[in-house]
Amino acid sequence: MLAIICVVRMSSNALALVMTFETTSCLAILDRLVGFDTTSHKSNSDLIFWVRDYLDSLGVTSTLLPDITGNKFNLLATIGDASVPGIVLSGHTDVVPADGSNWSSDPFNLRQDEGRIYGRGTTDMKGFLSIVLAAVPAMLEQPLGFPITLAFSYDEEVGCFGAQSLAHAMPTGQHVIVGEPTTLHRGTRHKGARVQTLAVTGVPAHSGTPSLGLSAIEYSQTILTQLIKLGHDLSDNRNSFPSSLVVTGISGGGAVNIVPANCELTWLFRAANAGDAQNVEQKVFEMSRLLDEQLKAVAPQAGVSLATVCDVPLFQSDASSLMSGRVGEVFATRPAINLNFATEAGVYHSAGHSVVVCGPGDMAQGHIHNEYIQVAALQDGIKFINEVIDAARS
Repeated sequence: MLAIICVVRMSSNALALVMTFETTSCLAILDRLVGFDTTSHKSNSDLIFWVRDYLDSLGVTSTLLPDITGNKFNLLATIGDASVPGIVLSGHTDVVPADGSNWSSDPFNLRQDEGRIYGRGTTDMKGFLSIVLAAVPAMLEQPLGFPITLAFSYDEEVGCFGAQSLAHAMPTGQHVIVGEPTTLHRGTRHKGARVQTLAVTGVPAHSGTPSLGLSAIEYSQTILTQLIKLGHDLSDNRNSFPSSLVVTGISGGGAVNIVPANCELTWLFRAANAGDAQNVEQKVFEMSRLLDEQLKAVAPQAGVSLATVCDVPLFQSDASSLMSGRVGEVFATRPAINLNFATEAGVYHSAGHSVVVCGPGDMAQGHIHNEYIQVAALQDGIKFINEVIDAARS
């Protein structure tokens, strides 16, 4: 079992917190969390049940919110009065895929080397979850002025689906801290993430007589060209925080001697502002409508189908998303940054909560082979969570 002793310097009114926090091993918990393969296409139930049992052993009751399949779960657990707003420590339990052949060690077996902790999810974002869980005994020992809620979600990596039910399962007006890796800077803005597909249906025919059919691949080229240009136009924007659009997939056809009747394009649009979001939405709809009319004019059975796979809202701090009081003071001196990746912050903000994105580690070490988090980053995260607990004291 791995263990870490964290020595921190804090104000006198928070010293009592440190004693309990030091006796709980953040790395021992991280070891358990990483050991659960919670890649998004798999169930996260084993991890969630372990967290539930761990909290239960400390006298904290959890509420599990299953997805429609019953195989994935959100977890809510509140220390204090759950009926009133307080602090929410939010994190997702799923991870991106890990190809073990490209790792120097088993991605689901924690490894420590020269101040780095390797394993899938160590940075994104089981490191934060382990710190929060290790801090629960300290939370329980304090006279809290308002509650602290743990909100652990499923399927963040594929569309922030779990957070949608979590956001509405809590009283509005919560102070939600989304613990994504920001090197503990204050993330006040991030892009949205809209994944869309366009399926083109043509007419099959023998490739020896292509005029009798309609090639779905050929007609898809029109949309593909327009999408690529739209992405380039967004990238050419001189804005320091531009929106982006990237075509990420194309598939179609079958046998080489058949005019292809099907082709599908997939793209990811990241809107940095509401204006770009509306403009791109209108352009995509119009180009799809025109191609659909063009195909149907030749063959009524042909056409276009546009679908949105997921649509994570962008997040931008405003008066309703800024934290106030002692909680706000925790973030007052932390530099504000923009984030190029989407998080659950937009979901929580849209549901009426004040939100900030702030967590240990650097996203540059996430989503890569040999993902790792620095031991020093975990130590800094411990200090940060102690500050948050102190802000909740009565």
